[in-house]
Amino acid sequence: MSLLLGQSVRDGCPLASITVVLSGLLVLMGALGCQATAPRPSIDDTRLGLMAPVDESESIGEAAAARPTPRPGPWRLAVLYRPQADDPGPSAHQHRVWREAFRESERIGEVVLVSDFLSPPAEDADLRALRLAAARLQADAVLLYSSAVSSATSQNLAAFAYLTGFGLFFFRGTDVDVAFVQKGALIDTRTGYLYFLADAEARVSGSGPLLVLDEQEVIDRANEVTLEKFARKIAQLIEESPDLRLVKE
Repeated sequence: MSLLLGQSVRDGCPLASITVVLSGLLVLMGALGCQATAPRPSIDDTRLGLMAPVDESESIGEAAAARPTPRPGPWRLAVLYRPQADDPGPSAHQHRVWREAFRESERIGEVVLVSDFLSPPAEDADLRALRLAAARLQADAVLLYSSAVSSATSQNLAAFAYLTGFGLFFFRGTDVDVAFVQKGALIDTRTGYLYFLADAEARVSGSGPLLVLDEQEVIDRANEVTLEKFARKIAQLIEESPDLRLVKE
């Protein structure tokens, strides 16, 4: 390196030589796959709050008097995704995930997803309207759930290779951290009885070159991971709930 710099100074081009040397060091650092990274950015957990649906026409006495509906056979469960402000939307794999979660269930015989066509607009979606959408599908209970997401992007030490230009396409100098949460409630379609509340959270990270890394792909992966955890938890709670026992006729 000293020989190269000395030759460049004699040739009157020290700046060009220094640039070449620094570029070489940056490329070498990226090629070695530098693993040292900057501290992970903090996730703004305050953005992960979700609002539960309510029935504004229901009195306190009616809510307290609600009871589960006895069923002699397996239940038909409606799953209704309830969008909220800045909502990431349901997972593209939700049909598969929910059906697999209840594949071996003794209490749930069928799972149906309530389509947007049947569910009321978000601004009109109080609890009674959501139960009505499930009733139209002859569902015994409706699972209402929502999602929230928070993400942060940072650069690790390999990002120095971005100074070479082509490093923007080849070196994994950018990190994306995603926190994803899903919360839901299982409600009796006929009576409005609340069986239980549940939630699940997952944090997923991804890294890649700045101009190649797709943050949305990391968010979608976090969505699917969280939904799988959430669905397993719901299935377990249903099997364990005393209010959901099948009643012999």
